[in-house]
Amino acid sequence: MRSTSNSGIVTTTSGGKARTITVTWADGNTSGRTLDIYGKSTAYSAASDLYNSTSQGTKLGSIKEGTSTKLEITGDYEFIGLRSYSGAMYLTSIEITWETNSGSGSGETPDPELQERNLAFSSTTATATIGEDFTEPTLTGATAGVTYSSSNTSVATVNESTGEVTLVAVGVTTITATAVADATYNAGEASYALTVSSGSQGGETSKTWKLVTDASTLTAGDKLAIVSSSKGTVAGSLTSQYLESIAVTITGNAFSTLPTGAVEFTLGGASSAWTLLVL
Repeated sequence: MRSTSNSGIVTTTSGGKARTITVTWADGNTSGRTLDIYGKSTAYSAASDLYNSTSQGTKLGSIKEGTSTKLEITGDYEFIGLRSYSGAMYLTSIEITWETNSGSGSGETPDPELQERNLAFSSTTATATIGEDFTEPTLTGATAGVTYSSSNTSVATVNESTGEVTLVAVGVTTITATAVADATYNAGEASYALTVSSGSQGGETSKTWKLVTDASTLTAGDKLAIVSSSKGTVAGSLTSQYLESIAVTITGNAFSTLPTGAVEFTLGGASSAWTLLVL
């Protein structure tokens, strides 16, 4: 916005009062020009009113050339006048926010105050064991539009929409629920720390060990043992350059107890690129 004279610019509205005014000079010179800002509850009849002390209104503030200022208005001023005594006004912008007066007109009403989401998990920590069921902590608060993420997807992944966790490997990750601000709520966030363990090693009796007949059924995190069914042995710790052989009783290509000293491997990686980890 540009005025090539110093006769002033008058901005008016109907039925509202100014709440804030932001004005920015354009050229950034330092010749010392000053812009005065006035407010009135009655209309300006002409720009010349700004030079008439009886009709220019109440001075709300001033702005030096090359700067920007924002004025918070507390009076009931429905009309705004701008005046420069010392030269033409070269303005980048004039922004006035209006709020509606009671019983008059249709100005711009202030934005409603946003509510807090108060997102929270039922627990800020959780533990899980690979190969066992895991129940995620419950998220409460204004959960509409929430998305979930995992800080370490090599340990656990999470469904972005539902928050369901898939365990991948031993380690620690943080599961976070995030929601952006909308017309009703501020942005919100909640999280919990998840520790994933591998469970018990040799000597456990809670699993039934069965021969893997279809590699496509394997998933990362599965527990495996290396077995020679013909010799009735299962691999133990590495001794020199060989795995120790531990005797095991195999019935129908299955056994119920991993002998003490046998090694329980955790499957990692992915199909066609599996890894065996001792955790």
